[in-house]
Amino acid sequence: MSKTQENAFSIISTLLYVLLRLSIATSASPLNATALFVFGDSTVDPGNNIHIPTNARADHPPYGRNLPDHKPLGRYTNGKLATDFLSSRLGLKELLPPYLDPTLSDDELISGVSFASAAMGLDEMTCLRSKVMNISTQLGYFDEAVSRITKKLGSREASRIVGDAIYLVSAGTNDMLVNMYDLPTRRVDYTVSQYEDVLLQKVQSIIEVHPNLLSLVVSTSVL
Repeated sequence: MSKTQENAFSIISTLLYVLLRLSIATSASPLNATALFVFGDSTVDPGNNIHIPTNARADHPPYGRNLPDHKPLGRYTNGKLATDFLSSRLGLKELLPPYLDPTLSDDELISGVSFASAAMGLDEMTCLRSKVMNISTQLGYFDEAVSRITKKLGSREASRIVGDAIYLVSAGTNDMLVNMYDLPTRRVDYTVSQYEDVLLQKVQSIIEVHPNLLSLVVSTSVL
């Protein structure tokens, strides 16, 4: 196994471990989460990318062949994503929908969605290469979603929904694989450990700008 493959396996294993621990926690002592809001890359993108002009999309076979309708919905997997299993365990919904789905209703939005975009990274350079949604764009859509929920339910109930939701970010994989290994652009400016610090600082800045995400679960290549 190559170094790149080892890192990819480690990253995905970290995400699955975090979700497994959350799943066990919800089974042992219910979290009473009102919603699940997800941000990140292909590990948690249920199909947002098929609604934007990018080649990073999973809307063709063999993706989705083990889903109920056996159709590729945009998930980079043959079936459910780990976040779908988490949503189900939380009692929210069986499949966490993509926010950019034009058929997404306000009622469906209330219990959670994914804003993730396959091939994205915390580093802006990563997103520009693939023409996908960066974290700022995803958070902008989250603010839009909160406005929709507020309009639907009123400020008090919307605050409860948003305040008691679970937030998950899975990002950093593509930053490391692309910028440090496949196309080592960032290795000109940083060592691997320095670049890890840069990505962690970006995560910190996200939390500072969006205090609602203080309770988020983060799975990145730097953990």
